[in-house]
Amino acid sequence: MRRRFDVEARAGDVILDRRAVTFIDARGIDLLMRHDAPAHSDGFVLSVIPPTPSVTRVLHVAETWPLLPVVEAAGRPRAGDSAS
Repeated sequence: MRRRFDVEARAGDVILDRRAVTFIDARGIDLLMRHDAPAHSDGFVLSVIPPTPSVTRVLHVAETWPLLPVVEAAGRPRAGDSAS
């Protein structure tokens, strides 16, 4: 089953609110990564509001967490968590 992304647009950037996500698999990670690359080439930033600890752990294990800019719920980058 394909779920829609919760997206909040702000000044040309896109923020994915993943706070309610309790599970992610390879398909979900692939979906995030496939949308991140075009975002950069189109001139906007795709950021995520951190998901649950279990999903965050999976993203760390998959070595994709450092690739995703992380923001607080208000849309401000978290210190030390933003990808450069």
